[in-house]
Amino acid sequence: MTEINQIQMDLIAKEFISHGKKQNCLIDLCIDPKKRAKAIIVTEKSSIISGIDLIKSIFLKIDPSLVITCFAIDGSFFEAGQPLMSICGKVKSILYGEQAAYFFLSRMSGISNYTKKLSRGISECEITLLENYRATYNWKIFEKAAFLCGGGKHRRFFCNNGITINENQIQASGGVFSAINKLNETLTGTIKISLITKSLLLAKLGAKCGVHLLILENLSISELYAAKKAIGDRCLIEASGSIDYKKILEIKKTGVDFISSDCILSKASIVPVKMTLDRD
Repeated sequence: MTEINQIQMDLIAKEFISHGKKQNCLIDLCIDPKKRAKAIIVTEKSSIISGIDLIKSIFLKIDPSLVITCFAIDGSFFEAGQPLMSICGKVKSILYGEQAAYFFLSRMSGISNYTKKLSRGISECEITLLENYRATYNWKIFEKAAFLCGGGKHRRFFCNNGITINENQIQASGGVFSAINKLNETLTGTIKISLITKSLLLAKLGAKCGVHLLILENLSISELYAAKKAIGDRCLIEASGSIDYKKILEIKKTGVDFISSDCILSKASIVPVKMTLDRD
């Protein structure tokens, strides 16, 4: 989680301390500030684990004096009931971070699990599973980290080596030829153009104009076969959209270069975790 800077970590820690005070006044009113304990976080479901580094950082932001031992690393597989982390120190500090542990570990591990499932479906071919270009607002960095833990590959994070255009932008620019010609005249030769489209015809036109990557969104299997046949090797092709495990097994036969799936975020189940407190 190296891309999360100190300002972001401070904001996350502050948010969960505030949440703890609002949701459970017992933490501040009834717990001795000097009371210490040892907490163990375990997974209740066999799973690939993601979010360990993040949770450790959050706890240490809440209280730098906490002693944390990580038994899991991001991307590792743990059986149900196995301990992921122990936290020793002030009870109040541990409880302030409790909801963060549940929230991030459960969601991020779920994304990693679903990503691994899709990755297995294409493990025998040369297709690359890319992170989806859509992401949850303010959550992209966490979703990306979880996706990578599950075996997916990184798409550019910022627009530093490419530009992506969609159908509305093309329409507003006067058509695909006009839009891409204007971009080619303006951009340097190292900038690659990607086109997102749900139209087979627009995909064919984009290939003729020299786009580097066609992102074909929710096209049928027959349309993907037709696109590959018409476009050949003139540009790279990515199949994108609501692609589950069953569909990925069909898509991998079409000859596309990349696959990205909305299902990784929309269908990923949370991985339940629990934290127990013992005396330090």
